[in-house]
Amino acid sequence: MGAYQGNRLLAYATKYQYITTETGLNGLCDEVFASWMTSIDFQEAGEWMVAGGDGKLEVWNYQGFSGKVSMDGANNLRIDRVAISANHLVAAAVEDFSIHLWNGSTGQEIVRLTGHDDTITGLVFSPDGQYLLSSSLDGTVRVWGIY
Repeated sequence: MGAYQGNRLLAYATKYQYITTETGLNGLCDEVFASWMTSIDFQEAGEWMVAGGDGKLEVWNYQGFSGKVSMDGANNLRIDRVAISANHLVAAAVEDFSIHLWNGSTGQEIVRLTGHDDTITGLVFSPDGQYLLSSSLDGTVRVWGIY
């Protein structure tokens, strides 16, 4: 599974359970095991990465492979998709078809968004972080105002 900035691959999780960056540097080996990850995302212009999976949602500074923050309450959730905004908000699509938002710096949950009736297949912030877009197998695309 990989994370891209435009068409450029920034990093990917390998089957050997670690993150490799485009520079060939390996990192997060002691803290991140790819077997739990179902989705990863990187800030468009920044240095933070978010990864989510069964019962886990974490944010790291991928430039220095440091600064891990675990999101409060994620231990009870199966996370299907994740996204991180330029202003450090973290969004996660959950198996119950809801979307949770966290402060990526503190790990504190901010709000839970509901409206989809099936699995959420896409999750992305607008470049300015003002909007969150989600798509679902229910055939809808939603635009959420995030202020």
